[in-house]
Amino acid sequence: MTYRPIIGVMSIDISHGWIKWFPNKTQSIAASYIKIVETGGARAVPILCNQTDEYYEKMFQSTNGLLIPGGGVSLDTSCYAQVGRTMIQKALNSGDYYPIWGTCLGFELILHILDDNRPNLSKCYSKNVSLPLYFDDDYLNKSRIGQAMPKQMKHILSTENVTSNFHKKCITIQTFYEHNLDTIWYPLSTSYDESGLEFISLIEAKNYAFWGSQFHPEKTMFEWSPRINTHDIHSPQSILASQFFANFFVQECRKNEHRFKSREEEENYLISNYDPFFTGNHERDLI
Repeated sequence: MTYRPIIGVMSIDISHGWIKWFPNKTQSIAASYIKIVETGGARAVPILCNQTDEYYEKMFQSTNGLLIPGGGVSLDTSCYAQVGRTMIQKALNSGDYYPIWGTCLGFELILHILDDNRPNLSKCYSKNVSLPLYFDDDYLNKSRIGQAMPKQMKHILSTENVTSNFHKKCITIQTFYEHNLDTIWYPLSTSYDESGLEFISLIEAKNYAFWGSQFHPEKTMFEWSPRINTHDIHSPQSILASQFFANFFVQECRKNEHRFKSREEEENYLISNYDPFFTGNHERDLI
């Protein structure tokens, strides 16, 4: 057990919408992903694109877990996908208890990789909407996250619009079973998009310390763009729900005992070495 957890947070290729503000940059991390890691009681280290094999091995051996953020890039050809595949494969091969959480596109990436890279996504529109989770109690009760979930939290998640959704694709419950993903994952909950399509919204791996959410816990607490539906997303119940997911994941990461060789080396890799860039005055969705 470590009481100084450090979680790797993957960067993502800069999309076309950001290029005019970052003409000389190729990757970024939304600050909200850093903040939710810190809210759970951990520190964050960026996992960068286009690095050496030795770098990724060092990041794996030095961090206690990995957060794969959301975004809008390819699950096959992007640098983001390549780094995610590298880190996930290290976790699968190591035999260590190395927790990984994928959010939105990160959720889709983990499912894609553990589905032998087969296409498994459907068009699914849940953009800027908060939704409840419809739990499968049999699977939830078997899962680590379900066993850690207080009854009050389960009630909030299942009866109120507290999960923030910003996606145009999803994996349907039908595809999940057609691809035999139930042999690898517990489908803990589903939600419904604007047309009534049921999609998987929360998963836990049966034999690995992997979790994924189609929704965004970090947006609830840390994204304040006026484009975001603020009535539901920032409600007190939504904050409690996001805090639960942050606390749970960081607690799982404490079970991993990877570490940097020294405090000096540790501090050299922390996200604190990078200057943030405020994007709220550029009318973007992320701040």
